Amino acid sequence: MTVAALRRLDLTGWLPQAALVLMFSAGLALAPLLALMAMCLLAATGLSGGLKYVFLLAACVLFCVLNISKEIEGDLITYLQLHQYLANASILELLNSAELRTISPTYRVTEAGFYGLLWLLGHLFGDGRAVIAVAATLAVYLSTFAGTRLMARVERWNERLTLVVMTVSFFAAVNFNLTTHLIRQHISGSLAFLAFALFLAKRRWAAVLTACVACSVHNGTALIVANVAVFGALLPYERRPRSAWQTALRILGCGLFLAASSAGAVVPELAGAALGESDISIWHFCFALVLWALFIYLAGARGARGRTAYYIGLAFCVPFLISAACFIVGFPVLALRYYVYLEWLFGAMIATLLMAIPRRYVGIYLFSRLGVCAAAMLIFLLRIQSSSWSYGPGGSRLLVEDPVSVSEYIVN
Repeated sequence: MTVAALRRLDLTGWLPQAALVLMFSAGLALAPLLALMAMCLLAATGLSGGLKYVFLLAACVLFCVLNISKEIEGDLITYLQLHQYLANASILELLNSAELRTISPTYRVTEAGFYGLLWLLGHLFGDGRAVIAVAATLAVYLSTFAGTRLMARVERWNERLTLVVMTVSFFAAVNFNLTTHLIRQHISGSLAFLAFALFLAKRRWAAVLTACVACSVHNGTALIVANVAVFGALLPYERRPRSAWQTALRILGCGLFLAASSAGAVVPELAGAALGESDISIWHFCFALVLWALFIYLAGARGARGRTAYYIGLAFCVPFLISAACFIVGFPVLALRYYVYLEWLFGAMIATLLMAIPRRYVGIYLFSRLGVCAAAMLIFLLRIQSSSWSYGPGGSRLLVEDPVSVSEYIVN
């Protein structure tokens, strides 16, 4: 069967659509969260277009329920206490650092983008625990969705490839659902990714504004944003190759700025940084480095090493080098914090790998996209099952619970 023939097969007819509605309704009645996962997979791998918002809705509902039912541990305890305090306080209380640091020791006035949002949510929706879970989930995944859509327009990805990239990003790359730590950092990282996508779309002022908002949510993002901006300024995309001396001097300048800024931002944190273990290992860096090398090679081999691919490869270097340096000197917790920023680039790199498969190999071409989506879902399930955090009854059992049981975990 040719690609053209496969394109003529879609699910837009009334009979296939009616069958899908019935199947999905039955799934919701039996195991609603598993049905939402199936809907995301169908939207990403189905032969019908126009399902991007179905995918977004299903994924956001799924992730919101998981995060509402998640055990309250880690940073979430602190943010919940602060949220409850701010729900009954004046907005001027955000300037009272001494008082708020008794609740949250890491409180900074300069992170008003996050704490101001906590204050606003508290006054609009009360101090319930679900408010933070829903707001943080939507902030992370709506920003990721918008950034991926912008990147897809710039690179002219078709909708099916765009949904495959979103599946990878939502279910495998971005690990927000699997921890109650790094909440601010995930929100900030998703906004920084949106700013990067705006830059690629040549909407520079919007990119600058979004980057400032990202830094106001988590000040640590400023180190990444500043270095990516300097790397882009000293090593801009040019069709004509520079001389070896020019390139060497520019790379030296980038290295010096990265070292100086990292020393200024990271070294003060080392005194209070935990020396204990974290989830990061040498294999994380090996995976990222291999993926980056494949991305650079295939982008060049396809003749597609254009502006977007160039800046993705360049932006990758900043958090990777900072994270690797922290890991080498024995601070795995800090290494994990900066490694998080790579998560949003993995999807675009996977897209380049998929586009390198010739369309004349129809079976491989289609199976690669289906296989990537299935692998992302499997990774998600395995992570939920092995997570140190409990979701509802624990492990991945919440995914197969009936609607009544799921609603009880949400309410309680």
